[in-house]
Amino acid sequence: MNNTPILTHNQIQICIQSIAEKITATYPQPDNLVGIEILDGATRFTNDLVKLLPFHLHRVPIKVSSYHGGTESTGKCIVEGSLPVSLTDKDVLVLDDIYDSGRTMACIIHLIQKQNPKSCEPCVLLEKKVPHVESLTLNFPRLLVPDKFLIGYGLDYQGKYRELDDIIEFSGTD
Repeated sequence: MNNTPILTHNQIQICIQSIAEKITATYPQPDNLVGIEILDGATRFTNDLVKLLPFHLHRVPIKVSSYHGGTESTGKCIVEGSLPVSLTDKDVLVLDDIYDSGRTMACIIHLIQKQNPKSCEPCVLLEKKVPHVESLTLNFPRLLVPDKFLIGYGLDYQGKYRELDDIIEFSGTD
């Protein structure tokens, strides 16, 4: 496996600091702010992000999948269960690791909008440089990455490699 980082841990942390600053500026009174954390990929990103916020972010984890064990999105978004909290009149951040096709994020935003939130914004760590099937407005800083299958810092291949501190290209060999 090629271990040359596409993004180093330090580059990732600098971006997360920028995201935290933008969230803080966007939500100066965050009492009604809820973070919908897409498991398992966004967990590490969210853990590091909340440490940098000057307020408590109410986190709601939700399990969503679209890769189903492969290296390409299947285009089918599967949500396990339902949102365990009312989002009516709340400001909602949908926290995810990567925006590539946009299908997963669009699926979750559609689900959230059924609850009539005050606002609903996607917030991702990475944006893949590809034409997005679902075009979404991203108002928070993020890191642009090439159209490669990436692992590390929460990104996985069949449940492996999430623990890597850097983000690297997955070559398909262990």
